[in-house]
This record gives sequence, C-alpha cells and structure tokens, in this order.
Amino acid sequence: EKSSISTKEAQITELQGNAAKTEAKVYELQSASSFKDTQIVELQTSSSNKDFRITELRNESSSKDDKIAELQSVTAARETQISELQAISTNKDTKIAGLEAVSAEKEAKIADLQTTSSHKDAQIAELQAAAAKREA
Repeated sequence: EKSSISTKEAQITELQGNAAKTEAKVYELQSASSFKDTQIVELQTSSSNKDFRITELRNESSSKDDKIAELQSVTAARETQISELQAISTNKDTKIAGLEAVSAEKEAKIADLQTTSSHKDAQIAELQAAAAKREA
C-alpha cells in the first residue's frame, strides 16, 4: 500500500506540474490574444482613417473634375469668340482694302481733275493774254 500511495503522490505532483504548465500556457495565450485585440483595434482605426482619406481624395478629385470641365467649357467659349473675332477682323480687312482702293481711285481722280484744272488755268491765262493783246 505504501508504494501505491507513493505512486499516487508522484502522480499528484506530476499532475500539479502539468496543471501549472497548462495555467502558464493559458496566461500566455490570453496575453497574446489581448495583444492581438489591441492590434485589431489599431488596424481597424487605421483602416477607418484610410477610408476617410480615400473619401477626401475622391471628393477632391471630383471637385477637380468639375473645375476641369468648367475650364474646358470656358476655353471652348473663348475659342468660339476668337474664331468670331477673326472672322470680323477678316471682314474689316476686306472692307479696309476696298476703301483703300476707292481712296486710291479718288486720289487718281483728284490728280486728274487738278491736271485738268491746271490746263484750264493755263488756257484762261492764254485767253486773257490774247484778250489783253487785242485790247492793246
């Protein structure tokens, strides 16, 4: 019976050692689990912050798309205005050329009339000289 008791005492000691090891393992796993819970919260917070930043950047991108569309519209309107002004300018150039041609024609006519007038002045002077000779 003594050996049976010794065997049982040895078993108890062994089981107590195993229980202590198991308890240590439980504590170790609980600590690791707690650390992982902290990591999960940190990663979820980081993920939430990144979602917020993604939303901000999408809004900013959308705002820039709107600004680009607005500037493209303004540019198109300006290009239309430029085309219209160039057409007006071309028409005015044509009108100026026409008026310059008319002006040149009128200058030629003036020169012609001045020449005619000079001839008539000379004719008058000749006739006056002839009349003066007759009177004398």
